[in-house]
Formats: sequence, structure tokens, C-alpha cells
Amino acid sequence: MGLFSSTCAKTHLPVLASVGWGREAPRLTHIVVVPPHGDPYEAVYDGYGLGGDGCDFDQLKLVLASDYQGERYADLGPSEPEPNQGYFHAPEFIAALIACPGFASHDAYEEALFEFEQGLDALDAELLEQHQLPAGPKSYRIGQVLARLQSNEPVEAAHLEGVAPEQALVGLLGRLREIAAPFMAQRAQRLSELAVQTVQKYQVRSTP
Repeated sequence: MGLFSSTCAKTHLPVLASVGWGREAPRLTHIVVVPPHGDPYEAVYDGYGLGGDGCDFDQLKLVLASDYQGERYADLGPSEPEPNQGYFHAPEFIAALIACPGFASHDAYEEALFEFEQGLDALDAELLEQHQLPAGPKSYRIGQVLARLQSNEPVEAAHLEGVAPEQALVGLLGRLREIAAPFMAQRAQRLSELAVQTVQKYQVRSTP
């Protein structure tokens, strides 16, 4: 079985898999598990479920440990399925969530996630146009190649197959080598701004 997760039954923030986010976002991986029977207990969620409670995972209520205040099972709403499996998130969105007090509902969290991902797609299209790079169904491969170049991973023209005519791929790869660092820095900054704006738009408001 693959990765899966839920949202916090109290804050509606995602419970993340420690296999991908343990170092970057410990607040969102360290939880208190509240079973329907028995005592709550702390855990670091690894992304593959929890055992030993005598009930299905979807019956458990998960609360971020930093937000737990002794609630019992009946005090909490449900932990809803996490849309991105507690793993497949942009780092910029997770960074914004770490500072977020929570959402008023699971729907509000899903709306924030959806709006951010729509904005991410629009931003990538804008940056491709700005740098005069090919757009189209395979253009996501340009982002993958730029990320690999920034990480100093080996890249070949074959990684761009389908993005442009075959005879143009070597030239396109050379162009990407030239712009990788500034392109990815600009993208990261813009994504961070988008994530903060989106999360703040939907997060719960503190009362004066």
C-alpha cells in the first residue's frame, strides 16, 4: 500500500509523512493519536498508517502534538483524508502551513490547497512564457530538468523528449543550463509569496 494520511482533527492542517517531511516540518509529523477506545498516545507519523489500536485508520482521530490539549475522542471532529497523501506537496506550501494556526474546516484547507496548486500551474506557465520556453502538454519536463540542473544531477537531452522537435533538444538543454539558477530562484520566491498569501486568506482568524 502507498502513502496515505489524514488531517488534524482540531486544526485541519495536514498530517505529513515523516519519510518526506520529518526534518523540514516536524510540527506536521508529530501527532497525538486519539483512538475511540483507550488512551491517547504520541507518535511520529511515517505515512503508512498506525497499528495496534484494534480499529481502522480512518476511525482514529489525529491531532498535531503542538496543538493537543488533552481532548478525548468525543471532543474532536473527524480526521479527514489528506488530499495529497501527506507527502506530495510543494515545499513552499508546507513552509506557509508551519506558521499557520489552522483552518476553520477541512473544506477551507482543501480550498487553500486547490487555490495554491492552481496558482502554481499559472505561475509556471507565466515563467515559461517570460523566458521564451516551449509550452504545451510536455512542458512540465522543463521544470523537472531545471530542478535537476539546480541540484547538479546529470541531465541529457532525452529528458526533454516531446517538449520540442528532436533536432532542437540539445539547444534547448543548453539554454536551460544558462537560466536554471535564476529561473528556479525566481520561481521559489514567487511560490513562497503565493503560498503565504493563499494560506493567510483561508486560515482561521484569531479573535481580538
